[in-house]
Amino acid sequence: MRRLTPEEFKGVAEARGYTLAEVADAWNRTPTRVSQIANNPDRDPLYDSALWGLPPKRIAAAVALQRERLAKQYVKPARKRPAAAAAQTDVWDELTAVRCVFLVAAEQGDHLPQDCEGVVVNRQHRDGELYVSINFATGYSETFPLSFLKDPACFLVATGSTK
Repeated sequence: MRRLTPEEFKGVAEARGYTLAEVADAWNRTPTRVSQIANNPDRDPLYDSALWGLPPKRIAAAVALQRERLAKQYVKPARKRPAAAAAQTDVWDELTAVRCVFLVAAEQGDHLPQDCEGVVVNRQHRDGELYVSINFATGYSETFPLSFLKDPACFLVATGSTK
């Protein structure tokens, strides 16, 4: 496919109702970078295609809504795993992975106030049990057996998020 000349590139943007600054905004680039792209006759053909793909500015909002509706049609529903496969995957493997975040649900003293965050920094197996080391925002660190973290009465709550 033939690349647009720098003049044609700018002309296509203008014909579609955009300034190069608006193209930069649409592409999440700086205006300077888009100007460099536009003025480079050897630019990656991807940029020419992306420019042609911008809808005319006057109908851009309607096109965006239509594209959103169409995209949803292409999402396949997640397949449910058989119960046996689900049982093989322990959710605690994911919740206690390194960089996972725990919150202190009940204050344990100045070293662990309520809502204090802790981040998993290590996991190790000892004597047939998994131990999880957590560093807290207060500077306090402790290693807990997984059985303690799984206990509903535990003062720590796994958030499912990572840092």
